[in-house]
Amino acid sequence: MKRIIFNFKMLILLVFVMGGLSWFIGNERQLVTDLTKSNVEALAGGEGGDHAYCYGYGEIECFGNRVEMRIDMR
Repeated sequence: MKRIIFNFKMLILLVFVMGGLSWFIGNERQLVTDLTKSNVEALAGGEGGDHAYCYGYGEIECFGNRVEMRIDMR
């Protein structure tokens, strides 16, 4: 009887350990995926598109900022 109780406790412990390990690995993969996606978006943001230089602070909109002067290099 003691052996059956011991085996049952070990089974419960194994289930909790496996569940925790599964949760940890699942979250780690998501973190890497989000980090990789952010890096790719940051690198791709500088490719192509508008080539402009923004200077100062003023009323002209330049890439979401208000600047005094925007020089387009096309």
